[in-house]
Amino acid sequence: GAARVVGLVPAIEKARLYRGKGGEVMRASACTVIESVARGGLPGVINKDVARMMESVDDNLKHPTTDIQRAAVSALRGLAEERFELMSDKWQHTKVLDKYCKAVRSDPNPAARRGFALALGALGKGLLGRHLQEALDALSQAATTVQEAADERDPESRRNAVLGLVGVVETVGLG
Repeated sequence: GAARVVGLVPAIEKARLYRGKGGEVMRASACTVIESVARGGLPGVINKDVARMMESVDDNLKHPTTDIQRAAVSALRGLAEERFELMSDKWQHTKVLDKYCKAVRSDPNPAARRGFALALGALGKGLLGRHLQEALDALSQAATTVQEAADERDPESRRNAVLGLVGVVETVGLG
């Protein structure tokens, strides 16, 4: 029943189905499963399950394919809205918000900066409200910083930081 559904994504990862032909399709599908588990009201989902699902989400946020990042953001939004209540405030801050802000500011991988910028805009009102300035500062910095070396410049990261800001404002409002 429910335990098999919750264990589906770890089983996919253990079988290494993200590799090779069809790997990208499996990644997006796994994110859809995570979102469904988050929103579906399945009984028996515990904080350990949420932490495990977030590892998958974070892995897919770093993927260079935009569709996979979007699927990961949707999964994150579902988890943040429906399941983060199972997690401590400290976990939400250190394992999610703080981690994402650091990645947006300084991850050397442009795909990671792009994905985590979008992800900040998908977090829930409670978490964003408690750490609003931190999220706004990271996204504002990312939206306006142009790297000195031309080969390190990534306009998509700046665009996603702006989209992340839009998401934060839509979630929390401007007071």
